[in-house]
Amino acid sequence: MSYAVVRVQKMTRGAIKGIEIHDRREKDHSLTNPDIDFSKSGENYDLCPAQNESFSEAVQRRIEQLDLKRAVRKDAVLMAQVIVTSDGAFFDGLKDVDEDAYNAWAERRASCSHEAYISGVPFTEDYIGGLSDSPPMQADRSRQFFQDAYDFLAERYGRENVISATVHLDEATPHMHFNFVPVTPDGRLSAKDVLTKQSLTEQQTAFHEAVGAKYGLQRGEPKGSGKRRQHMETAEYKAYAAELAEARQRAETAQRATQALDSRVHVLQGDVKALEGQRERLSADLAETSQRAGEAHQRAAQEQGAVKALESRRDALRDEVGGLQREVAVLEQNRDKLLAQSPGWSLAEVKKQVEIDRKLSRLEQLERFLDAHFPRWRDLFQTFQRQQGRDRDTGRDR
Repeated sequence: MSYAVVRVQKMTRGAIKGIEIHDRREKDHSLTNPDIDFSKSGENYDLCPAQNESFSEAVQRRIEQLDLKRAVRKDAVLMAQVIVTSDGAFFDGLKDVDEDAYNAWAERRASCSHEAYISGVPFTEDYIGGLSDSPPMQADRSRQFFQDAYDFLAERYGRENVISATVHLDEATPHMHFNFVPVTPDGRLSAKDVLTKQSLTEQQTAFHEAVGAKYGLQRGEPKGSGKRRQHMETAEYKAYAAELAEARQRAETAQRATQALDSRVHVLQGDVKALEGQRERLSADLAETSQRAGEAHQRAAQEQGAVKALESRRDALRDEVGGLQREVAVLEQNRDKLLAQSPGWSLAEVKKQVEIDRKLSRLEQLERFLDAHFPRWRDLFQTFQRQQGRDRDTGRDR
């Protein structure tokens, strides 16, 4: 005798990405679940339409549609997951050989279910035009079992709140991960109000009546009923035992992974300490280098000032030398002229004549200066000379 297993889990924002990686098999290996046969992952399928965005994006989009008055808390439950399964004997009993007839029936029913959701028409026998509620005989009915479970959960929690409904066939026992945003009837995000203890208990009964009984599944007895132990001794016990063994194996694998990570962390901590030492040494070297660079910059500035002073002095000397060279050239020309005019003169006479010419040249320069700045100087000078002459004449008369 097989029992329906319908288990609910709650997820905060930080757990959503991990659920997506597991449900969609986004990695080709798993450290926590070695029972996954990735060669069969292509047989997995999703019953929820329009899976073109990540779980986080879909959840965020639905929350934004709610137009909540308050900000969502960081630790709030944003998504819940219902896992639907049974034991291996149940699914073996659903298999048969007429797969073509079953697949055609399942696709039609799934299409009708989706069309009913899009059009807003309740999903009933009248809507689907008399399509048989039961799959063709001698067919694998596992897909329809999960389709019925999906329809039950989507109606219960709101199709507009469904994020995904992935059926895994690559593990030991087929099962479905049904993910949804917990929204209350009045449009609030509240897993506390949606998934109460009473509602979860009532869900077991409702699922049995709508889905489980149709497939011959037994409803599990609630805790404390006194009958649960008896049921645990049958097929349900096997399902839970297998699940417990799988959980233990996952825990052991996770523990080994944790130990490996701890070892890696220890090594990295040693590397960090070594790098910290190098950083401190480099910081000291950098400080010393910066100080040296500052001193060198200061010396360079001082030397640059000295260079500019020397360049200024050099330019002044060049001007002075140029002036002397021009004066020497003039003197040499005068000397040559005098020698040419008076070949019989002695050197002393030549020097005397050069001195006279120099004085005359300076006198001419003085006259030009006085003409430029004191135009009446000649009249004043002549007046001064006449006065000097009268003074000399007066002295003789006496």
